Amino acid sequence: MADQHNKAQGEGEQRGAERAALIEEVLGLQTALDALSERVDEVREENVGLKQQNQQLTQYIENVMAAATTETSASQGNTTTANGSSRNSSSSTSR
Repeated sequence: MADQHNKAQGEGEQRGAERAALIEEVLGLQTALDALSERVDEVREENVGLKQQNQQLTQYIENVMAAATTETSASQGNTTTANGSSRNSSSSTSR
């Protein structure tokens, strides 16, 4: 009977050690998950900032291009009609 008790006690200790190892692993995984979640939040915030900068740069480029097109058309004496075609501003005929 003592052998059975020692065997059961040994199995219980082994289960306890396995359980402790699993708990340690779970805690480590939770820590890693927390770190990853924080990194995801940081990247999302960075992404929002970069999208805003991209929109600003896009608007700036569009404005520069529009200004360059307007200056080029004005210096050539041309105006742009509503449909996007060019005509000479010195022409007095209407369409």
